[in-house]
Amino acid sequence: MFSLLIRKPVNFANVSSLLRSRKFPQPSPCFCNLFNSRLRSNNANDIFGGYRHDRAKTMFNYMLSGVFFIAGCGFAAVPMYNAFCSSVNYSGTLTIDISRERTRQLKKLEDYEMLIVFSADKSSLLRWNFKPLQRDIKVYPGETVLAFYSAENSTDQPISGVSTYNVIPYEAAKYFNKIQCFCFDEQRLNPHEKVDMPVFFFIDPDIVNDPYLFNVKTITLSYTFFEAIEGLDLPFMSTIMESVDK
Repeated sequence: MFSLLIRKPVNFANVSSLLRSRKFPQPSPCFCNLFNSRLRSNNANDIFGGYRHDRAKTMFNYMLSGVFFIAGCGFAAVPMYNAFCSSVNYSGTLTIDISRERTRQLKKLEDYEMLIVFSADKSSLLRWNFKPLQRDIKVYPGETVLAFYSAENSTDQPISGVSTYNVIPYEAAKYFNKIQCFCFDEQRLNPHEKVDMPVFFFIDPDIVNDPYLFNVKTITLSYTFFEAIEGLDLPFMSTIMESVDK
């Protein structure tokens, strides 16, 4: 014998009223606060993240500017320092203030022979071949001497250079008088051009009376070439050079 299960039809109106009468649990306040705090945290991260990005970009610009400034100072410092040393006759730089009248009054000391050694160097950035054409010359105090240096541009583009110089031992610098040389003047060489640059000088006879140079018979003249910066104009350099030439 089978029993039949008869289902009554569902009254949707009663179901709807039942659902309206029931009270369902509301979201927990803690959950809402947590959700809102996460929203605020994301907004804050967006704001401060953009701020940190701008700050990092500004710091990078400052650092890049500092690098260019230091590089410029590195190129300019050596010529400026040597120009200053020339004006005050300090640290082995040559004496520049030489008049023709002074050279005519020189008396050669033939009993005091000296040896002048010539040295050449250049910056690693300067793609030149630079060397003295003579290794050394025997001279006498009061005698005018002419020597030469050779410079060659071995590249396929024009390059400008500027030279500095000093004397060793340093105490002999005030007695090493230059009449003509290529120092401090910008030299421009075309591709594969080669030039000979003169140095006309004499040793002051007073060197034999200096107790600090007693029995010093060898003096080294050293030139160093650096690549000149195109378009770099240092207004205070002209002031220094004017004081040197006076």
